[in-house]
Amino acid sequence: MSTPPDDARHSLSRLERALVDAFEPEMYGFPWYASIEDRVVRAVRSNQAIGLVDAAISHLDALREAAGQVRQLVGPNGRTTPAPEDTAARAELERIHVEITDALRAAGSLLDVLGGLAVLFLGLPFSPTFADSRQLLECEPEPSQASDQQRAAVTRMREVVGNAADAGPAGWVAWTLESRNAMVHRGRSIAIWLPVPTIGDRAQIVVVTDMNPVRVIRQFPHLRRQPDLSDAESVLSGAVLADVFLREPAQDTLDGLYEHISQFTSAVAEAMHDLIDELAAFTWPSERWALARRSNRALLADQFAGFDPDRPAADLTALYMNPREAMRLGVMEHLRREQAT
Repeated sequence: MSTPPDDARHSLSRLERALVDAFEPEMYGFPWYASIEDRVVRAVRSNQAIGLVDAAISHLDALREAAGQVRQLVGPNGRTTPAPEDTAARAELERIHVEITDALRAAGSLLDVLGGLAVLFLGLPFSPTFADSRQLLECEPEPSQASDQQRAAVTRMREVVGNAADAGPAGWVAWTLESRNAMVHRGRSIAIWLPVPTIGDRAQIVVVTDMNPVRVIRQFPHLRRQPDLSDAESVLSGAVLADVFLREPAQDTLDGLYEHISQFTSAVAEAMHDLIDELAAFTWPSERWALARRSNRALLADQFAGFDPDRPAADLTALYMNPREAMRLGVMEHLRREQAT
């Protein structure tokens, strides 16, 4: 029996509550990071772990919402190709593309933030800020000078991740990441819309019309089977048309992606939650986790004051915050004042 998708949100929320409860202002973060002598690093990485869980929940919700929008916009019977003057229908086709892109972006981002959490839970010697799905899927680089307990935890996490990935169709995780990269970072491919298949032995209806056939034939969108290849590269490869796209329509692919990535996320979040009682025995890569210098682009971005910089500022005499966030950021304010003196 598959895990209900809602279990993923429950598992992430459970992990989030455990991290918030473990955060100790007097310790400048999580008690298991006590061996990190730099209190700033300890506080920043503790805050980051909580923020990454929050981000995972948001990406999971975004994937569910986008997948639902695609199914609603496509409709149960597909769509016909609109005439050039039908601007409303053409706008809806464009929105389908946008929602598909957002669904794949959310799925890829979810895997990336889980990679950051893998670094922070396993003590991988890699900057958590720059972690992505590779650190989750490979659990590398391995911790140096790790205890037997920590090495065993890395092995268990690899098994959890591997089993969760293997629970779905072969290659689904790699396809998700390649599709996200193609949709977000590369040139836009030609949209693939194919006729809605006839269900069972239903009799076909003969339509006599003077309209262009594309205005009558109802179609479903389909996603690419080899998303790393551009349109030109697909032609150059000599691939037959049936190998260029997935047979199932896009709305079914995205529903399946939400179901499987939810099961995957639930398994990973539960494994991380189970590690909490062991973390005090781990060694942490203090130097590799040190805060990096801001990039030149980030410094240039400081010049941006908004597109309407002369707008009156908000009243900042009081700032209302969730107690959870106030507790965490209060630690950072204390450290800031220490550094300023």
